[in-house]
Amino acid sequence: MIRKKHGSIFGRFCNDVLPNISLISLPRKRYTEIHSFVNKTNLDFDDAYQAPIAKEFDLRLVTLDKEFKKVSKLIKVEFLS
Repeated sequence: MIRKKHGSIFGRFCNDVLPNISLISLPRKRYTEIHSFVNKTNLDFDDAYQAPIAKEFDLRLVTLDKEFKKVSKLIKVEFLS
């Protein structure tokens, strides 16, 4: 949005959405699992970071990215078409 010069729309989106969501992150003690997910699945860092978060908080990862088939036995993954 910002790159396409629609920063005001992005601002409105943030004002609408952010008050209604909670942000979570991986606890520090679990960061070593990222490397484990990379080694086991050959995911890139960004994707490998999402998998331990889903595992830690018992979340289902909803994605269009077929790369997550590599971790679908380790975490809950729902693929959108």
